[in-house]
Amino acid sequence: MSVAFIEERLDSSIKLLLLILIGGGMALVAGFRPSDIDHDYSNYVNLYNSSYDITTEISFVLLSYLVYYVFDNVVFLFLIYAILALSLQILSIRRLTDLCFLSLLVYLSNYYLLHGMNQIRVGVASGFFLFALQYLRTGDRFRYLLCIFCATCFHYTAGILVCCFFF
Repeated sequence: MSVAFIEERLDSSIKLLLLILIGGGMALVAGFRPSDIDHDYSNYVNLYNSSYDITTEISFVLLSYLVYYVFDNVVFLFLIYAILALSLQILSIRRLTDLCFLSLLVYLSNYYLLHGMNQIRVGVASGFFLFALQYLRTGDRFRYLLCIFCATCFHYTAGILVCCFFF
């Protein structure tokens, strides 16, 4: 992440390539992490292997069915969540700031371990929220609400972000 110190001197195509490589590496680490790294891992595996109830978000149910019938390995569920979360977050960082690598460094040191590695559904929801901020900033409230709806499909608590619509 020392690239953050020289990012102003880098060509935009080099920046994009580095963002893709760093984001891809972070997604692979989060997707293929060991099962004993956090407590939520076993909870997700148990939820994947059991029947779902009304408290389970629709995205988890749909992705679980997809992974079960296509791959039949729960690790791919973690990988899909990691790719979704990091893609949305890195794309959002790129859209919202010129200091991508510095922002990515702050994200990595403060949020990646919590949302990218542990609370994977919240990670995707926060990615949708970051993506929605651009629409809120430009006044495109319909697209903002659409992104918040998608975030809510990944974690119900994201529904509170509708309140930002009124600010």
